[in-house]
Amino acid sequence: LGEVGVIYVSVFITWCCLRGAPYIARWLGRTGINVFTRIMGLIMAAIGVEFIAKGVQALFPLLMRHG
Repeated sequence: LGEVGVIYVSVFITWCCLRGAPYIARWLGRTGINVFTRIMGLIMAAIGVEFIAKGVQALFPLLMRHG
């Protein structure tokens, strides 16, 4: 597919999600939206911790040396 194809597919999937957001919100309901929001927040926090760990590892390589 190539890089451009992957970008087009990602944009299309995002467009479909945004276009169908009212229907998805109605289907999930208030509780489902709250649960989904908390799960996405947890995933974002995990990604942030990973970025911080990689940054610390790059800045202080001696701290990451085993042994």
